This record gives sequence, structure tokens and C-alpha cells, in this order.
Amino acid sequence: MEPSVTEQLVKFLRDKKTDYVTMGKLSALPAALKKQIVKKGRFNDKIQKAIQPYLGDALILKRKGLSVYLVIKQGDDDLLFKIIASRAEKSEKSLGVLSRDIPFKKDEFLTITNRLLTQGRVRVTRINNQSGRGYLPFLAPAETKQETATPDRPVSAVSNVSEEAFLSAFGELERARAFVRICDLRRRLDWPRPEFDATLCKLRDAGIIQLHAGNVTTQTPDEVEDGFVDENGYRMGNVTRLA
Repeated sequence: MEPSVTEQLVKFLRDKKTDYVTMGKLSALPAALKKQIVKKGRFNDKIQKAIQPYLGDALILKRKGLSVYLVIKQGDDDLLFKIIASRAEKSEKSLGVLSRDIPFKKDEFLTITNRLLTQGRVRVTRINNQSGRGYLPFLAPAETKQETATPDRPVSAVSNVSEEAFLSAFGELERARAFVRICDLRRRLDWPRPEFDATLCKLRDAGIIQLHAGNVTTQTPDEVEDGFVDENGYRMGNVTRLA
């Protein structure tokens, strides 16, 4: 079955290794897809209105001044974290540079940045004093905690690691609750991070459990750190059982 227009738009963004583009950059869409979206008339003149039926669960529009961005739908915190992480890989960027071409208004950008700092997801790498411009902080993702091997608990060899033990601990925490926080489950099992994350992913991929973003703003920085970031960079806070 041919992918839907929405699926093709998401693939276009993924292929570009980005989660957002301005309307103008959609002129680079394949010709066949452009014809599916805009039936008649000039593509650039009609794209913003024509794309509305394909928004919703996967894609949204965000406005910033005169610019309109097509964005893969996700939490604002996760989107900004991914932007900071991707740009930190290339070179350090100050807050001012980071905020220029991303789909967040100034106040919104600062609010989310402060929230990420409070949660411990990003860190200030240095602060420059620019004459006439004040102090410019530079950001990068927070350094991840590394598991340390000890004589009584090697990192890669824990005897009680199993799917059964995982689901048993989940069941103990699930009683009378709609979901279980991943940080609570991680602490209950007290496994090394690689073993816990591998079991979590295995059960998710098997359709036994489902991961959810949750509301990390209600958690402490340590609880956020004990959550889970998936292979696409999305931070997950809760887990429910499907089977």
C-alpha cells in the first residue's frame, strides 16, 4: 500500500535528519508529492493552506514571527533537547545562536531551556562575557551517568536480570495505578542501566509493554535521569502493560 501524504512528509523530514522545516523548504519535496498536496496553482502560494488536512497526530504547524514551520509532533522539551544535542555534536552554540532558526518564540524558548536545565537534561558548558551583549551561555546535553563495575555487581553480569523479574516488579508497582513510572521501576529492580534498558526495549518491541512520554515537569532531576531515552531521542517517563 502506498504511504499516505502524512507518512511521506514525515519521511521527507527524517531523510533530511530534522524534525522541522519552514514552509519555503517544502519546495524541495518530490514533484509527485507536491502534486498530491497542491492540486492546482502555484505550490509555494498554496502550500500552507493545502497542507492542513495532513496535520494532526504526526505533524503540526508552529508560527514564529513571519515564519511558519512544519514540525514532527512531539513534546516541546524533547524537540528542543534534540536540537541542542544535534548542534552540540557539530559545534558549541550560544543561546542566542540556538534561538534564531528554530520553531520557538523567544519567551517560549527561554521557558523550555530553563525547564531542561532544571530537569538536568542539558548543561551550561561555558559562559562568555560579550561587551554590550551581556553574558552568553553555551549549552550541551547533560553528561550521562556511567555504570561502574564493583566486585559484588559486575556491569554486564547480573543473575536476576530476566523478563519475568521485570514484569513481576512492574506488577507490584502497577496495583491500582493506570501506569508505572520508569524511574520507579528502574529503582525497584536496581539493575545496571544497560540491562534494564535492553529488557525494556525487548518487551516494548514484543508488544508486551508500551512507553509513554509522561509529564517530566513533575519529577525531580534524578527521577528524570532515571527515566528512559529511546533510540529516536524521545524521553519516556511512564510504561503500561499491553499483554
